[in-house]
This record gives sequence, C-alpha cells and structure tokens, in this order.
Amino acid sequence: MKQLSNAVNTLILEKNISYFFLVSLDIPSAIQHYTSLPYDITMGDGNTYSSENGVYGVDPPHISDIVDREAYKVALSDPSFNFKYYFEDGIIGREMSVRLGFINTTESEIEGFDSIIVQPGEIFKDINDTILIYAGAVDNHGYTIDISNSEAIAAIEGSSPMADLDLVKTFYTSKDSMSHRNNTDTAFDSVHEGSGTIQVRWGKVK
Repeated sequence: MKQLSNAVNTLILEKNISYFFLVSLDIPSAIQHYTSLPYDITMGDGNTYSSENGVYGVDPPHISDIVDREAYKVALSDPSFNFKYYFEDGIIGREMSVRLGFINTTESEIEGFDSIIVQPGEIFKDINDTILIYAGAVDNHGYTIDISNSEAIAAIEGSSPMADLDLVKTFYTSKDSMSHRNNTDTAFDSVHEGSGTIQVRWGKVK
C-alpha cells in the first residue's frame, strides 16, 4: 500500500484536488524530465521538469487480479519531432517513471514534507509530497498525428513491472536489428560474415 504524506492526505480530505504530472525518461545520453504544467518547474529532487514537450496525457493506473502485461502509456506533445532522434537511437528497455504532483487548493497554508510551508495556490515541490504512479521500462513507442489540429504526439508505452513471464518477443541477431536498439553496440557486426577452413587435431596427444 502506498504511503501518502500528511500534506497529500490533507488535500484528499478536502476533496478539492488540483494535480499535474511529472514524467522522467532515461533516454540515450541523458535523463529528461517533463511536466503537464504550462511552465517549467524545479522540484525538490533538483530536477527541472520542462513544459516544452508537455505531457499530453497519461493512462490512469490499472488494478489487475492476475499477472499480465498491462501496458502503461504516456503521450508527450512533440510538434518539432524531437523524440524522433531518441527513438532512432533506441529507448526500448530504458527506465520511465511518472509522478503525480499537487497544488495547495485550500485557503490556508499547509505544512508539507520536512516542515516546508506551502501557501495557497503554490505547488508542493518536495518529491515526498508527490505520488509515484508508474515506474518501469519503455516497451514500445511511436507517433500519433492529428491532422485536423496539425499536432504530433509522441506515444511512449511502458510495460507493467509484473509483465507476463510467457511473453515471447522476436530478437534478430543482425547488425541492422541491433542498430535500432543501440547504434553503438557492435556485437552483431560480423555475425553474417563467411566462414573459413580450420584444422583440428584429433586423437591421443603424446
């Protein structure tokens, strides 16, 4: 069971909640952070969450009685196709997390985590006053194009932390296939080169 901070419990009891999303992606060469807020924000963990590629939508958490591969989807606004380069470099298997942050919607100040006072209308910036709603690995990605609004959405899908153990995924041991996963990995560069003649000594060695 998730442990909520006293500040979050107070907001829930007030039944007047204003929230936002914080998405972190471990992509090649960097860890990027994004928010659904209309402006950038630096949280108490020291990370600045950007609104440039704003969080367009996040799937609500699902509750399941069985161990299955419940996918978790995050949509990021990407009109400049910035994620195209990350997708080409390979982000399958990279870590992804989603947190829910809160704004003080009451008419009085609230003491957040570590005795930090948050005034009405301000954001609870301590990471302990947020809720981790998803943490796992990127399993798929792609683009959704909305022609009517001329909008490009980068859709990133993460696997459930308890993915189906019977899941079978095809993995081609070729140079081209590996380049789509990690263009710096050279493990399969010579896998299809021709073989040569070898001589093996057989029998008793004196």
